[in-house]
Amino acid sequence: MVLASGTLVQWASAFLPFTTSTRPLLQNKCGARLSMSALGGQDSEFDAQLRDGNTKKCLDILRRAGTSLEIDNNRATTLITQVGEAALLAVDPEGPGPEKGQLGEDELSFVYSELHRRGILTGYGSVTMDVVPYRNKQDMSPAKLAELTGMDMQALAPGRSDNTWAYAGAALCLAEVAAAQYFNIDPLQVALPATIGVFALDRIVLKGALFESIARIINPTYKAKIIRHEAGHFLLAYLLGLGISGCLLDPWQVRKFVRGQGGTVFADPTFARGLQSGSITKTSIDRFSIVLMAGIAAEAVVYGRAEGGASDEAGLISILSSIQPPFTYEMIRQQARWAAVQAALLLKEHQAAYDVLVAALEKGSSVGECIMAIEGSLRKMPSPTPVEVRRH
Repeated sequence: MVLASGTLVQWASAFLPFTTSTRPLLQNKCGARLSMSALGGQDSEFDAQLRDGNTKKCLDILRRAGTSLEIDNNRATTLITQVGEAALLAVDPEGPGPEKGQLGEDELSFVYSELHRRGILTGYGSVTMDVVPYRNKQDMSPAKLAELTGMDMQALAPGRSDNTWAYAGAALCLAEVAAAQYFNIDPLQVALPATIGVFALDRIVLKGALFESIARIINPTYKAKIIRHEAGHFLLAYLLGLGISGCLLDPWQVRKFVRGQGGTVFADPTFARGLQSGSITKTSIDRFSIVLMAGIAAEAVVYGRAEGGASDEAGLISILSSIQPPFTYEMIRQQARWAAVQAALLLKEHQAAYDVLVAALEKGSSVGECIMAIEGSLRKMPSPTPVEVRRH
């Protein structure tokens, strides 16, 4: 996890920082620009700019027109996706400049807030810190954790990853040995240097895409775990009111963005400003912590234990240790346990929305399509929902 330029928060993958989305993120502009005078009206102008990918102009029209501009689900889906893609460019310092359409966290947050205000994104920000499932942070013993979640503390402790990457390296080495024998070359003089060379080339040039692809071939469940981990970050970030700019899951696409690091990318400008000013609030820390631990919680809920997420846990420790006054070791441990419990309970309460999000990510759906899938599921929840009950 890194705080990127423009205060977008980039979540690294639960397992390795090389995962991204399963479809090209930047869509080509389609169709010729239509004459505004021929189309007439702000609706036609908005559609033309949206179709041409001129996201900044779309936002200008939206601000200028206000409620007189109708936004249906199709327009909202496309707008969310395009704003997210433009925000992703701003995360990568090597990406195209502002003339290519970069947008920051303010524009991203504006779109989500505006669509929420219009009643399109009803789930956005629907969970606030006063309605989380369990508010008593002081009572977070292993016994209490097990009572609340039905899981022991070890289930929410990341770092026990499988041997997929070791197997991938071994498979590559064996292939090199076989090739050396075929060409009548001493494998001891070729295999080891070649493996090291290929690994270095993969890391530096391909940003891990080659080994990531090999790992997914050797262990098909690896990709499934990544998707379910990132779906946890994605869903809870959305429910807690953070705009999503991307969920990067494909190794060959992720290397084009955010310095080759994949995962869920979202904006938390309040948290970032608090860090910069040294006046971060407890509410902001709690929300950040829950989203950060959501991937670990998702794995634990789905698989019975978390294998990935060590980088998430390390990121939380780093952030909490840097806050003034810094959290003590015991405070960090309590915060991490509490956040993991909240995340697990919220994911269980929103199981249907989580499932449709996983299905959408597996299909390679855009961010806008994923958000609309979540919204469709949330609208089907029996009323009152657990969150509504706690609110009243």
